[in-house]
Amino acid sequence: MSKKPTLELSFHGRIIDHLGIQMYQSAVAAIAEMVSNAWDADAEQVKIIFPEKIDENSEIAIVDDGHGMTFDDCQTKFLKVGLNRRGDKSEGKSLEKSRPVLGRKGIGKLAGFGIARKIEILTVSKSDGERTKFCLDLDELRGTDYIGQNPKLITVLEYSPPDKSKIKDHGTTITLKNLVIKKQPDKFSSKMARRFLLPQTSADFKVFVNGEPLPQEATDKEVEFIFPRDLPEDTDRECEVEKDGWATEILPSGDVVKWRVNFFAKPISEDELRGISIFANGKIAQTPFNFNLTGGLVSQHGLEYMSGQVQADFIDKFAEDIIAPERQRINWENSEAEPLLLWGQKLVKDLLSLWKKARAEKKEKILDDKVGGNFSERLENLEPTERSTVKQALSKLASIESIDDDQFALLGESLLTAWEDGRLKALISKVSEIDEMQESDLLAILVEAKVLNALHTAEAVKTKLSVIAGLQERIERKDLENSVRDYIAKNAWLIGPRWETFAVETSLKKTLEKWAAEVEKDLGKDKNKRIDLALSSGDHLLVVEFMQPGLPLDRDHIQRFETYIHTIEASLNANTGGRFNRVSGYIIADKIDKKPANNIKIKAMAKNEMYAMDWNTLLNEAFANWHDFLGVLSERVPDDVRMKRLLEKI
Repeated sequence: MSKKPTLELSFHGRIIDHLGIQMYQSAVAAIAEMVSNAWDADAEQVKIIFPEKIDENSEIAIVDDGHGMTFDDCQTKFLKVGLNRRGDKSEGKSLEKSRPVLGRKGIGKLAGFGIARKIEILTVSKSDGERTKFCLDLDELRGTDYIGQNPKLITVLEYSPPDKSKIKDHGTTITLKNLVIKKQPDKFSSKMARRFLLPQTSADFKVFVNGEPLPQEATDKEVEFIFPRDLPEDTDRECEVEKDGWATEILPSGDVVKWRVNFFAKPISEDELRGISIFANGKIAQTPFNFNLTGGLVSQHGLEYMSGQVQADFIDKFAEDIIAPERQRINWENSEAEPLLLWGQKLVKDLLSLWKKARAEKKEKILDDKVGGNFSERLENLEPTERSTVKQALSKLASIESIDDDQFALLGESLLTAWEDGRLKALISKVSEIDEMQESDLLAILVEAKVLNALHTAEAVKTKLSVIAGLQERIERKDLENSVRDYIAKNAWLIGPRWETFAVETSLKKTLEKWAAEVEKDLGKDKNKRIDLALSSGDHLLVVEFMQPGLPLDRDHIQRFETYIHTIEASLNANTGGRFNRVSGYIIADKIDKKPANNIKIKAMAKNEMYAMDWNTLLNEAFANWHDFLGVLSERVPDDVRMKRLLEKI
């Protein structure tokens, strides 16, 4: 009987590409493996040293003060790729500090090849002071030799036998050379901090980057709510909140988890921060995610604001390793991971619901701060039924997660002002009756509010155009100036849009009569002449003189007008404690450009806020201003039938 032939399994040097380069292509991922090894070696400090700039000669060093390795350790442990340092056990402890060992697969030592072509190792053993230095060269390891058949020889660069005097220098320095990265890693310290809880949870383990410790928090963004701290008293979550802010819960499987989740005031822009990370024994096992939840969530928008951490050490103790080698994801298809997945999904759903409610309540409280201290007082001034409607509408707006505080304050102020002005009441009542307001509801309401506001304004513009038409009739009839004056007194905006807030000034009636009498006396004119119209707004006085439509502007009227203004101005300047400190004037007549001498004078007066305008210009400008405004309103809601009908009537 012939003997059966045998087969042999071997590995090509190119396997290094799969175990190192392809799995650890970022500086953070690669160096994190070396930090893990330092933890397993009972180091108390790890120093990561980056050069000032990255070029072909740059080096990155990772220095730890762990127990180091003997020459034999280098051969039997470090240089055995795939060696599980935990042995047959699902968990292991470090030699001196009994720390939970992070390393498991025995390939993290190759992570440096993801960012460098050479890995130089210098190690001094704490047990006997033995010192060994060697280098792993990627190009040499990639050779065509089959490592399983012919182990690759590694040249020892330096070696010193055991020496008790060198024990004080114990530890390992890994230097990455011939870097393949082209620039300094972006936000390296923050990203590294997100991979480990060890510096936060272990007093005897610190990591430094160029002399600076890793930040305690991975972000300095503004946090709005912190859970479990902000859990309501009547929460149904069975958890214990520890002094350090972590909540502890027990899964149905009996395994223990710890968690904390923050919700920021604004959406989180960084993908690496948005979601919940899972850590096992202080090292990341799953990068931020939402426990595989998709669509149909209450307050799903809140996922953009959520960032949290879960400690689930037990997942690193299963017989089967369910954590991917690069520590980016957990194998959630594994049945042992299911209890954690289901627990996490419920946690996210619960927190989203609580966040939505808490955020709405907070928004309602900020109205007085953002809008002004009288917002509550204005609400209280409404009738009880109206107050209830407005409050319910504000509550519905506050429940929309995508609205930030400033936007809500603006909407709240607009809503109350509209109600007080008698506008949009039906629409606001509709808002108050919506059971659960979504962004789409708000969008539809804002579109309708835009249309209604445009219609309301268009009605007001229509009225103004009717007023202009009335003035045009009086001018064409050449009514007496008193008739025209009274008409303009009621509609000061006819002179120009900026005068719309001005009203007839009555408190200075006797003083104006006195000033006019003095002017007429000085000019030797009619002592019974009065200033035609005085308007005011705030500290600004506006004097308007009219000539009957059809009559040309003459030198006497120009002189009288100018003297009026100067006399009033002089009196106001002398009475510095009075209400008015500024005076302007208009004289309105026809044919103001007929005499060149008058034109020169009119131009000079304009420098002192004394203006001349003919009746035709006044009409044309008033009409153009409001007719153009009507066009703008029409463009805002071009397809609205109500606006089209209104425009047809104008």
